[in-house]
Formats: sequence, structure tokens, C-alpha cells
Amino acid sequence: MSNPTGSSYLSANQNYVWADGDVYEIQQTDAIEYAAPGASFGGLGVENQPHQMLLNKVQYVYRRMLADEANINNLLAKLNALTSAVNLNPPPPPSPNLYGPTPLPTRTNGWLKAATVDSSLGQIQIIWQWGTISLLPWAEEYPPSQPEEPPLPPAMQFSFPIPFPHACWMIKPYWQTSDTTDYLGWANGSQQNVLNLAVVTPLQPQNNQITYSLSEASGQEALIASIEFGTRGGLTGIGWIAVGY
Repeated sequence: MSNPTGSSYLSANQNYVWADGDVYEIQQTDAIEYAAPGASFGGLGVENQPHQMLLNKVQYVYRRMLADEANINNLLAKLNALTSAVNLNPPPPPSPNLYGPTPLPTRTNGWLKAATVDSSLGQIQIIWQWGTISLLPWAEEYPPSQPEEPPLPPAMQFSFPIPFPHACWMIKPYWQTSDTTDYLGWANGSQQNVLNLAVVTPLQPQNNQITYSLSEASGQEALIASIEFGTRGGLTGIGWIAVGY
């Protein structure tokens, strides 16, 4: 409330540095002294010095409270800038599974977004995405029987969980196998160094392709595993991870 009897007000010292014991206790024997030129405590007088110090301390705490709130809001904004969706189901395979109940992978896809201020692009969201292209619809049954597995396409087309709004920078593919005795699942003892993967360029914000050296012409389709292989495993999928914004 306003001073009911006067018109002069104390102003907090914005340069005040916290110090313990700087609030003066007025003793019974102290002289009554108010603000005046030449009075104690830089002209404040004995009566006003404690009020000034308390005002300084309150203002000191208040300034730091505002700074703390700003820092907390910045941290919350950064936390809110991280969003994700994991354990997503991949899109259905482009070819039917001819062998009935062979289980297909589920909850293998996901994405993560992180906001950042890029030195060239400004405020952007970097997006990481990952997933699996199942090879099980093309599994080689064992022992061989009809119907034969569908022909392998020359490249596997796949979709991201979400399209990149601007560009896809990188896609890294890798083989997945269930064979723990022969890690690439070779059934015929052929050389293993021909199983290569490549991403078809240019990279698209959605609907990309991964091609490979695996082919039916060389009999390599027997590398693809299914439950019909019994105890033997094989290639089960093509995993991939992508980065863009």
C-alpha cells in the first residue's frame, strides 16, 4: 500500500550482493534518526536502514526466482521438443505369405524427433526412423513342396512410419537372420561375401527401395528362413535406419 503520510519511497539496490547480518536491529538505546542529509547509513537514518536491507534482499531473491523460472521453462521446452513413437507395426508385406501361419515381425518400427536450431536451416526437427522389411513371405519351405514361394522382387520397397517433411539424408540397411550356427544362413556353402545391400537413390521423403545381391537365379532363395526350416534358421528380414528432417 502507499505511504499514508509521506511521498518518499525506498528503492531496491539492483546491484545488491547478498550478505548475512546486514539488517540492523534497532536497540532501545539507539537515537531516533530518520532520513536526512548526513544521517547514518548514507542518509537513510537508523529507522530506515532495516527496511532498505530487507527490500534489497527481497529484490535479490525475486530476480533469481525469475531467472530460475526462465531456466526451467527452457528445460521444459527442450524436453517437449523430444517426441517419439516406438513399437509400431510395420506396413504389410507387398507379397502374400504362401505358407499360412508363419509369424511375421510386429512392433519393429518407430521414430524419434528432436528440435534444434540449425546454423544453416534455422529451427528444424531432426527425425530418426527405423524398421524392418520382413523376408518371411518369401521363405523357402523345407522340404521343398508346392506351392513354390513367390519370386523375389529385384528391390524391396518400404515406407517410413512417417514421411520426412523436407528430406531424407541417409538410409542404412542391414541383414537380419535367425541362424546362430551360420550367421548368414547359407544352405549350399556358397561364398558369404556376395550378400550385399544397397539403397536406391535418390532418397525420397517416403517410399524408398533397398536392393540386394540375393537372387533366385543362384539358388540363394534357400537362405530365407521360415518355421518350415525346423531347427535351421536363415535370413528373416532387412532392417533399416534413416535420418532426415
